[in-house]
Amino acid sequence: MVLSFVRDFFADVEKLPAFSRVTSHLRANTGRIRVTGLTPPAKALLLAKFQKSAARPLIMVVRNNQEADELLPVVRAFSELVGGAAADSVVCLPTRDVLPFQNLSPHPEIQEQRAIALWRIATGSAEIVIVPALAAATRLHPADFYSGLGMIIRRGETVDTSALTAHLNSVGYKGVAYAFLVEVARNPSLRPALYHAVEIGTKDEKVYLARVLAVSGGAYSGELLAYKLPD
Repeated sequence: MVLSFVRDFFADVEKLPAFSRVTSHLRANTGRIRVTGLTPPAKALLLAKFQKSAARPLIMVVRNNQEADELLPVVRAFSELVGGAAADSVVCLPTRDVLPFQNLSPHPEIQEQRAIALWRIATGSAEIVIVPALAAATRLHPADFYSGLGMIIRRGETVDTSALTAHLNSVGYKGVAYAFLVEVARNPSLRPALYHAVEIGTKDEKVYLARVLAVSGGAYSGELLAYKLPD
């Protein structure tokens, strides 16, 4: 919760003549405009205010991944303080650390950031996009390609495992099944009801699904399906 006097404090920015000119320019979509003499924190604050006032998505181009990583939490914080874009709608689209033809494994965190950002951009849920210049110049697929790669799963919801596994297979994941045995006598904290539903978890770029196949005595046997992207 943000106190009202805090938002009133930042609202004084809107009284600046330059702010009014830029906001009117953005709303009218009349081409380029240059604003100079801003410190990095001022840029982050004005970006959040511009997005709120113009009510349209904005892209901020920066020099490199390090600058984008430093700016992202600041813009999210200012967006919350001014009552602007939601935190998850402020995304960073980092530059790849390796190129596809280099035959090297990309950094998983960069891949994750890019996947989230591209999916949010393609589905129209991104309000502010912070992107390094090199990433902004990289050729991308059409929006339909990225919008079909995501699937929303919320905690506590019932999930159709057939649809989930079909989606994972369709976007490039490969499934491998492992048998498991849980001895309840050695693990008294485990409740039988826990294993009658599918448990979903993620780790090491894999999606895990665990389900019970049989109950015998004090143990539950089942299978663990690990879906991972091919090497």
